Amino acid sequence: MPWVRRVSEFSSRRHGIVPHAFALLFFTTSLIVGFLLDPPLDGLAFIIFYPAILTATLICGWLDGTLVLVLSTFASW
Repeated sequence: MPWVRRVSEFSSRRHGIVPHAFALLFFTTSLIVGFLLDPPLDGLAFIIFYPAILTATLICGWLDGTLVLVLSTFASW
């Protein structure tokens, strides 16, 4: 998949606080959506965090993806 390679190369050029801010934005958005969809997804709230983890990893890098994974684990627990 060539688009994944392009996104990964683009994300490797980012440095500083911007990738961390995007990763926290992805997590916060998933957390808000999780709270809004809590009654219909009773017991399956962790599913909301998968797109945030994948997006943060692709756009921000694996360290920020791991940060979102850890935060999502604690939030869904």
